[in-house]
Amino acid sequence: MEEEKKYEDQAQHQEEDVTENQETTETDLDENSDTNEDEIQKLKEEIESLKDQRLRAVAELENFRKRAEKDQSDALKYGMANFAKEIINIGDNIERAKSSISEEVRSNESIKSVVDGLDLIAQSTMATFEKIGIKKIESINQKFDHNLHQAMMEIEKKWLRARNYCSRTNTRLHIAW
Repeated sequence: MEEEKKYEDQAQHQEEDVTENQETTETDLDENSDTNEDEIQKLKEEIESLKDQRLRAVAELENFRKRAEKDQSDALKYGMANFAKEIINIGDNIERAKSSISEEVRSNESIKSVVDGLDLIAQSTMATFEKIGIKKIESINQKFDHNLHQAMMEIEKKWLRARNYCSRTNTRLHIAW
């Protein structure tokens, strides 16, 4: 009987140990489950953060590319405009030179070849201007248009109703890209 009691006590202790182990294992699993869920949540947040950083980097790169293209386009456009403005001065000087030659001098045979050469240069210059989009605007006694004309000074004339008429021919620069 004592042996039976001994076996029963051992069996009871074993059952208690198994129950304790099960409770400990369940507690450990619950703790591990919470830890795993926390780790999963942290990893998801990190993934979202990395996705956001990648999208921002791609957007920044695209914006940089667009800015660089625009800067290059503007540099070409305005560089050409500045060059054209300077070259227009040459055309204006040729026109002034032509207009300063009187009819008497034009009829002189010794100077006629110089005048003809000046006319050819003027024609060639105007043809080149037309090719690159520079056009002469006849604006003498025309109403002032700020899109086409540049104000140099204001002159009062009684015969004009308003003070917004042009007194000089302008050259318009139009560059098509």
